[in-house]
Amino acid sequence: MSMNIYYAIDIGGTKTDAGLIADGKILRRKTTGTPKNPNKCVEWIYSTLEEFTKTQFGTGELDKKSIKAAGIGAPDIRGGGNGGYFEHTVPNLPRWRNFDLKGKLQDLGIPIRAENDTDAAAMAALLFDKYNEAETKRLPFLYITVSTGLGAGLLVADNSGFLRIFRNEDGSHPELAHMEFPGKTSGMKNVRCGCGAVNCLESYAGGKCIEKRYSTRPETAAQKIKDEVAENLGRGLCSMIISYCYYPRYISIGGGIAYGWGASFINKARDILVLNHRMNSCASLPSEIRLCGLGSDVGLLGASAVAMQASGKIADFLNTPIDK
Repeated sequence: MSMNIYYAIDIGGTKTDAGLIADGKILRRKTTGTPKNPNKCVEWIYSTLEEFTKTQFGTGELDKKSIKAAGIGAPDIRGGGNGGYFEHTVPNLPRWRNFDLKGKLQDLGIPIRAENDTDAAAMAALLFDKYNEAETKRLPFLYITVSTGLGAGLLVADNSGFLRIFRNEDGSHPELAHMEFPGKTSGMKNVRCGCGAVNCLESYAGGKCIEKRYSTRPETAAQKIKDEVAENLGRGLCSMIISYCYYPRYISIGGGIAYGWGASFINKARDILVLNHRMNSCASLPSEIRLCGLGSDVGLLGASAVAMQASGKIADFLNTPIDK
């Protein structure tokens, strides 16, 4: 088999996906509830790859020549070449704190890399979303997930024009969605987010906080609530862009709430962003703000993009240096 195949692992607080991915296409996929004990998840990752290779290649042995690398996407995981361990408690998974997942997977015998799940999803949206390919291959590129929580991944170009993930100075993932935010609401005035802050941006647009603030689930929210959330998201995106001085040429929005509330929600957030941006900045606006076309596959495809980083093939795939 001549194509490059990657082992992708997308770990969440509730479920974990694993798959074999080639050129953005999912060849094999399996899902399990994320074990409370991280060592049980390690066992599942090994056994699932053995099952995949037996099905894909007709042998129970790991075909290392065909599987080029493994990639991990997970919340609160340390990203980059020296990452792969959980610095903080993963929501609903307290026993995962300080767990070195990458170290436990060394017996896979292939290159391994880990990234924050939102950063991984941002790479998937950049690489694999064919909705508007000419535009999505431009940097800076911002991916936003509006789901149970709110997350943001920013991709930028280094001085040579090569793709890199925007990180804090210490290499950690910048929690752009948890900045202090003076939102507008007709619901509860003060809501504490899972991050510990009261009235951060996620508290106005994340699913769990929407339930707290408005006493309703997102899927049953009235149009007035949807419009308020869209307004706060648009204003928050404007603040995020101006505060970090990176002006994305493309914003891709995914996540369960974004897909469930649809194009009208995205359009409302876009209009508010444009209005507030013109009032507060003379910098150019993003060329596109659209719903990500990858749907529920974005996490697993993001993990495969991380595996491409590990193998050194991501630059080839992007035909870098990328258009800045």
